[in-house]
Amino acid sequence: MMTTTVKALMTHVAPGLHSTRCTNKVSVIGAGTVGTAIAFSLLAQNITSELVLIDKNESLARGEMLDIQHATMYLNSPQISSSSDYATTHDSKIVIVTAGSQNVGAGKIECTARQNTDIFKEIIPKVVTQSPDCILIIVSQPVDIMTYIAWKLSDLPPYRVIGAGTILDSARFRYLIAQRLEVEPSTCQAFIIGEYGRKSVPVWSAVSVSGVRLREVNPNLGTDDDPEDWQEIHKQVVESNIEVCKLKHAGSWGMALSISRLVRAITEDLRECFPISTHIKGCRHGVDKDVFLSLPCIIGSSGVVNIVRQNLSDLEKDMIQKSADYMNELQKKLMDR
Repeated sequence: MMTTTVKALMTHVAPGLHSTRCTNKVSVIGAGTVGTAIAFSLLAQNITSELVLIDKNESLARGEMLDIQHATMYLNSPQISSSSDYATTHDSKIVIVTAGSQNVGAGKIECTARQNTDIFKEIIPKVVTQSPDCILIIVSQPVDIMTYIAWKLSDLPPYRVIGAGTILDSARFRYLIAQRLEVEPSTCQAFIIGEYGRKSVPVWSAVSVSGVRLREVNPNLGTDDDPEDWQEIHKQVVESNIEVCKLKHAGSWGMALSISRLVRAITEDLRECFPISTHIKGCRHGVDKDVFLSLPCIIGSSGVVNIVRQNLSDLEKDMIQKSADYMNELQKKLMDR
């Protein structure tokens, strides 16, 4: 109901104004450190004009919402809401899932996957019921497995189910290479693909600077025979998330900025390339199993528009295949429970 103050302040002229559907509504499932950082990043960069924060702890979600809401005059006054009720997410363009345990230390991947699969069985059907046309972005760990689980539970086409995958690790990889070369990261092309974590694949064969492949300059780049030990950069990337968690308990801002860039590519149909976890069965690298691993993908308004066909070395292809085999076996255990 319109108050007297509102009536006095404004003349209402647009019929059905309050029922107009927002075309870039984003819902974030999970109001923990990562989910809240993503929500703030989306709003601060004016990527969405309507955001919903969902958490089973409704008080936590409301507290985070109010903390942001009180400063909306500095955020172009977006519409922000919070709830534990998934009906609030109705007609979301994008739903970002951060809910669940993030504990994926050594020997804990399978345990965390089992815990988060149970959580996904509860939340994914609710999400899709409210937003059947949405694009899912999965951030929960272990991200490749959970992206597959979300795909199976949602019954969405695979191009509309995206995992964060190696998007942040690739950014770290590019940054560290640029730092060693003393150039801006934007001048480098470098990707980490495959399985997130220690078994990820640094694509040394394709690292380039301003179009020059570094292996044309240093044929041993990234190999055991490299006297300059460029392999150390990949080790730093893998260990960096562990170090961040030790220093500040949980990483959040790097992932938040990465996911925000991904969301913008969807809402604005930018056709930008990101290394994200996607369904790779039948791709060029010989994988014949229903698994989600990171490959460079062109992202637009429909989700994954294209998967880039990289020319990988035999070693890189073998690493991808081994990860696919491992993922496939673990997925069977989780879905057969």
